[in-house]
Amino acid sequence: MNKILHFVRYALVTATLGMWPLAYSAPPGPGMDVTHGSSSSNDASAFSNAGNVSVTIYAQAFENYYGYPEYGAVTVYVYDSNTSNFWYISCGGPLYANVVSVVQGNGNATIRATLDPSSPDCLASNVPAPVLLDLAGRASGTYHTSSTGFSFSENLNGRFKYRFQDDSFGAVFSGMVGNLSGPFEGSTTAHRTNSLEQIK
Repeated sequence: MNKILHFVRYALVTATLGMWPLAYSAPPGPGMDVTHGSSSSNDASAFSNAGNVSVTIYAQAFENYYGYPEYGAVTVYVYDSNTSNFWYISCGGPLYANVVSVVQGNGNATIRATLDPSSPDCLASNVPAPVLLDLAGRASGTYHTSSTGFSFSENLNGRFKYRFQDDSFGAVFSGMVGNLSGPFEGSTTAHRTNSLEQIK
């Protein structure tokens, strides 16, 4: 499970690395009235190993400092150990900015998208038709970690102070991945950065 999930996460990060500047817009610069803002990122992973078929899903979504969904990405990998057949699809871009949503307070989440192998936003192997992804997750109670604090950054526009909160939950998902159904075990994470302040 861990090896497959690590592979999927690596593939997703590699596919989206070129879009990273879009995921985190630059904070307000000198002379702007906006001194506060917020951004967020959500991610969720799900895994199922029913008999000989394993399914792995990983999704991320980003919201910029002005509160608008900006970018998202999702990867699905399915492998049949009996036949060694597999299929894989990874999609990313602004159209997937709402692919995953996580409630910070309780870890409940949704992963929803239609992944079309013919789309220029997708990379796929052995996927002949669009894949419908429709999963609903809830915290499983296996774990919950939370962290809060402050961070600082500096660029040509000045120095900035942020307050952040991260919450991660063990989760269980129900729903469909193409013609495959759950339950799926996994995790959800919500990251919030707010109270942006330009330090004079």
